[in-house]
Amino acid sequence: MACSFNNGYKKAEKYICKEIFEPLPDAVVGPFVDIRMEGLQITNSNYGNQGRNGEAAIKSFQFGRAVGNGVGFKVEIINETWEWMKQTINALNKTKAGTLPDMRKATCEFGWVVRDCNGSVRKISNLEFGGELLFLVQTVETSFENGVYKISVQCCDLMQRNNNHTQGWNSFGDDDNKMTLKNAVKDIWTKPLTPQVDKVVFRGTDGGSFSFSNKDGGADGPWNTWQTKEKNKLSTTRSWLDPLNTDNRKGILQIFNNEDDLSIVFQEDPFSDKLCKTSIGTYVVNGGNCTPVISFNPKINWINETSGTGAISGGASSPGGKRDDVTKANPTWSDVQNSGGNKKEATGTDMNLWRPKSGQANATMEAELNNSHATKIYEVVGSIEAELTIQGNPKYAYNFGTGGIVGKTMSIIVLNPAVIRRCEWSSKDGLNEVLTNRNWQILGVDHQITDGKYVTTFKVVLAAPNAEINKNSRLGNDPLGWNAEIGDEWLGDRP
Repeated sequence: MACSFNNGYKKAEKYICKEIFEPLPDAVVGPFVDIRMEGLQITNSNYGNQGRNGEAAIKSFQFGRAVGNGVGFKVEIINETWEWMKQTINALNKTKAGTLPDMRKATCEFGWVVRDCNGSVRKISNLEFGGELLFLVQTVETSFENGVYKISVQCCDLMQRNNNHTQGWNSFGDDDNKMTLKNAVKDIWTKPLTPQVDKVVFRGTDGGSFSFSNKDGGADGPWNTWQTKEKNKLSTTRSWLDPLNTDNRKGILQIFNNEDDLSIVFQEDPFSDKLCKTSIGTYVVNGGNCTPVISFNPKINWINETSGTGAISGGASSPGGKRDDVTKANPTWSDVQNSGGNKKEATGTDMNLWRPKSGQANATMEAELNNSHATKIYEVVGSIEAELTIQGNPKYAYNFGTGGIVGKTMSIIVLNPAVIRRCEWSSKDGLNEVLTNRNWQILGVDHQITDGKYVTTFKVVLAAPNAEINKNSRLGNDPLGWNAEIGDEWLGDRP
């Protein structure tokens, strides 16, 4: 039977973006996990581990992806023999140089096993929506009790390896043989310096390759001598990119991608000012059996001070909302300035040698504002954050593609519980107009399978007036969002 939210909730219809998600319609569903590591395979049934029935099984599994902070999973294995302990220790033994085979020592697949009403059985797996996920074995914890081994294995992507390795003082190009920015970025990431990737992708908002503007050297960027200055690879390329935008005047986001071929993706600012354009769809909170939503837990901490936890220094408004019109002649700023929020790399004077000195400062400032617009949602504590837990959905395990979460939003419709009025159930005040919004930004996603249950939790954030966005904006920069009453006084100094 099709679900409908029209009874008493007509106000909610205008908040729908794309489709309204419903629960899985199948008769019987059960979660599954399939882990492969160093030649061994194990599932959450007792039929894994290279066919040795009953020797080992997965007790719990957690997979998390946070844009800007990487991806990883943690699995707890119950094992009657020491075979899995031996193999996980072998997988943990990494090469000193951090070669690519290290990142292929562990993979995971998860989702649902479905039995339809006609008796047929099928899987709904993350592999339906993307490629094989590749991981580095990071830590192994073991214990022996009640006659079995308990092994807890934590795996991660290249983000963790990057943080622990600086590149010394290396130069890409020299005074007699300068390199374009794109070639320097490709060089530093594909050479066998920790961490190393298969390929470097410069991804535009249209899915193709982005270009730099003609004033900044053309499609492949400016020619220069590019130095690492004893930073790790991410910090190095971030400092190279900060004074630059794409030819669409957009900032650039750095993301590791652990799908199939290991890659580093330089993503053109994916956030759109057009509501619902990048939305994954609509979730209804408190919709009963007609919704897959299990819980919704918003945390409101309206930023009203300049202590380093609020709006970004530079003042570009919240991703997804309409940002301030920043021009060379008239850069504008949001109402609250905060110098501590966005951890940017300092731009050295040697990084702008291709620009005329007369316009260098303004051009660099504009570029850094646009880069803040692309990155700050993933780097700064938001005023309104929430966790939305739904029936498990393996679709959302990727950065890009059908189930990708980078630059994506969702519409959340929050229905108030029905109340008893005059001895009858009433839904007259059915819509929570404060939390209902079409522009909740997705920060990350978490999948947990344990004790026969599978849930997916989204971490989302909503831009607040006078904190992340202009004080005259509506909540989330959604024209239908709640209209907060903000006082006339400034909460921070304008520059």
